[in-house]
Amino acid sequence: MKKKILIFNIIFLMLFSVLVLPNSLAATVVNNAYFSIQMPSGFKRFTGYNNVGNVIMSASYSGYLDGKNYAQISYDVIKNTNNKYMYTKQDLIETAKSDNAYSGATIQHLYSTRTNVVKNELIELNGIKGHRVAYKKTYQSAEGANADAFTSYEYSDSYYLISDHYSYIFSIGYMSTNLIDSSAEKSVFNSIKIKDTAVKSHQTPFVDVAPSEWYHNAVKYVFDNNIIKGYDNLNFAPDDNLTRGMLATILYRMEGEPAISGKPKFPDVQDSKQFYYKAVKWATDKGVVAGYNTGKFGPNDNITREQLAVILNRYAKYKGKNVSATNDLKKFSDVSKISDYAVSSMKWAVGAGVITGNDNGTLNPKGNATRAEVSAMMEKYCKKVGR
Repeated sequence: MKKKILIFNIIFLMLFSVLVLPNSLAATVVNNAYFSIQMPSGFKRFTGYNNVGNVIMSASYSGYLDGKNYAQISYDVIKNTNNKYMYTKQDLIETAKSDNAYSGATIQHLYSTRTNVVKNELIELNGIKGHRVAYKKTYQSAEGANADAFTSYEYSDSYYLISDHYSYIFSIGYMSTNLIDSSAEKSVFNSIKIKDTAVKSHQTPFVDVAPSEWYHNAVKYVFDNNIIKGYDNLNFAPDDNLTRGMLATILYRMEGEPAISGKPKFPDVQDSKQFYYKAVKWATDKGVVAGYNTGKFGPNDNITREQLAVILNRYAKYKGKNVSATNDLKKFSDVSKISDYAVSSMKWAVGAGVITGNDNGTLNPKGNATRAEVSAMMEKYCKKVGR
């Protein structure tokens, strides 16, 4: 038994840094400049440091949960360098599934034989958005003639939260048969009070759209007006390129997503489960978008700035808008790079104020349009041309 407890301590010391847990009415409150949290009665701090790299604060506590189950509660506070979310769901899944080996002072050696992610969800805790990942690992003794042969289970439940200035990791790990979603664990997580300005101050639900960014107001506009949504209720991905399927979906959404009949004519748009399936059918039926000469639509191809101008021009005509605005484009040094089919549409887009060009005096017609750039263009289109 002593060997097992020793191994458990070694494992917890080397676990991925993480959370905090309260337990009883006699819980100890950990209170600092960044957050407060209740530790279960009897939990003692055994490691910690401050101001190492971007990590402002880190500490781990250990004790017996409910007087019988050995557990570790950890936390990290990390300084944000770009006001963007530091973790994705896939990052956390891969971290949980990694096979980490732990060795102690004895010849005993533990290795992970299986990992099962039991929770993976977007969450909000006291106004702070983030991810929750909970997983179970199975460990077995492996090496040495004198090694104790046993199998143990490690549960870890972690919250990854972000505010305007810091990212927070709160986790609890323990050896047991099944403690995930225990009342004690919930009381710990629910006790967390983050003192930094909450992400809701971004005025959007997206943690990767900081108020200081040039595209913040445009993203807020397209979100508030149900024009462009995020990848989920946490991430907008402003720097990702917009695809042709996404643009068709945007315009279809602006139309109220009317019913369609029949199937799209494009061989690469036949899966009715794809988010753009109905949108592409509607947009091609209305003459707003067209496919390639190959007969394909290319829903996952990035939309270029000149393609966007052409499609918005077609959409304006479909809506009966005044498209007489024009600009000779002489002030742009790369005007010669505009494809012949897109020249008139680019003249209209610039003349109408939908496209303004780059700071270096170029239009970059064949450059990919990011989700942030399209958000800005759609806001201008709605305000200057009319939705």
